[in-house]
Amino acid sequence: VTLRPSVPPPPPAPREVEPVDAENSALAWEDDEGGDEVMELQSADVLVPDEIVVPPQPAARASPSLPPAPPEDRGSTSELPVPLGDPRAEVAPSSVGMPAMGKGSRERDALFEKVRRAPLQSDGYRALSDHFDHVGDADRATLLLEIAKALDGDPNAAPRAPRLILSATDRAGLKHPALRGDAGELLGLSGLGLCRIFPTRGDASGSGREFHLESGRGAPSAAEALIVGVRVLGLRAPEVHLATDNGPPFSCVFPGRVRILVGRLAVKKQLPDAELRFFAGRALFTQSPDLLALRTLKKEQVSRALQVLSQVLRGSALSAEARVMRDALPPKTWDRLRQLVETAGKGLDLNALLEGARHSANRAGLVVCGGVAPAVTALRAKRALPAELAELVRFAASERYLQLRMRRLAK
Repeated sequence: VTLRPSVPPPPPAPREVEPVDAENSALAWEDDEGGDEVMELQSADVLVPDEIVVPPQPAARASPSLPPAPPEDRGSTSELPVPLGDPRAEVAPSSVGMPAMGKGSRERDALFEKVRRAPLQSDGYRALSDHFDHVGDADRATLLLEIAKALDGDPNAAPRAPRLILSATDRAGLKHPALRGDAGELLGLSGLGLCRIFPTRGDASGSGREFHLESGRGAPSAAEALIVGVRVLGLRAPEVHLATDNGPPFSCVFPGRVRILVGRLAVKKQLPDAELRFFAGRALFTQSPDLLALRTLKKEQVSRALQVLSQVLRGSALSAEARVMRDALPPKTWDRLRQLVETAGKGLDLNALLEGARHSANRAGLVVCGGVAPAVTALRAKRALPAELAELVRFAASERYLQLRMRRLAK
């Protein structure tokens, strides 16, 4: 099927949708993407040195920010309140300030601490929503209330497709902090080469049949979700094939080139549009070379492929694998890759990178989805661990997502 991004037409008349069943739905499966099982990492494994925990600042008036979390609580990966153009930018001292000693400031700080300690409890977000509503910050109040309702399970949440197109800097801002350093750059420059050594084979690469609008009852909805994802993320549309199993609604594989697979149940059933967009966004964002390697290869394969990369860059005797890697690397990247292998190749924390790739894909899914509640529902349906869900909710409450949300609502 050929996907052409376009501005969504006016919402169609309500249609009957299959309810999401955590046991039998096409949205329900054990997530084994990216090779290893989802593991609950210690927070220190995914926190980067320049990450500073800073709460939102009310827009209605200048307000001091909450100081960084105590050393023993490093689980938050809240985003820096900086423009989306540079995800590695640091906060200027004048923009952070010292916390005021007034009663209101102490109350607000206590609310932020409550949310930080229990990111999946809705009452903390409701209290923060009330606080920001009281100080006249309607944007943050509305977002926090949306998060609270999502955690409680909002049965009426059916957001429209977002009228938003991300730039390259926006997409960079969706990357988890674990992927923003030298290790992430290394995988970004070499990811396609790593995947060419271990291409997806057999049934995992799809049925060999292209996806069409006539493929099944749910095919039109699945196609629309992919079209919205391509438009919102501002990415090229890869080829789309039918999967051989009842796995996720959409997945990204690399049998020699990037391919999106549509799960069989997602084709047979009409699933909620917003949840479909969440999974479409996840799969489409995985086209990025760093995510492609981390999400389609097993941990052992990534490790082996990086060893082959080192051999190629050293000019050692080339095996068949090394020749494949050499041919996949653009010559202009070799000098930088040699530097990165020296600085980041030794002691690479693959567990943190794998988790960072998973969280990055979830962030893209949230943006394409258009609302927090469907994203939470989708993660729960796929039986995500609490740590994965908490990371998505933290991002939903971040300054970075708030700015994207405001741009979407301003259209």
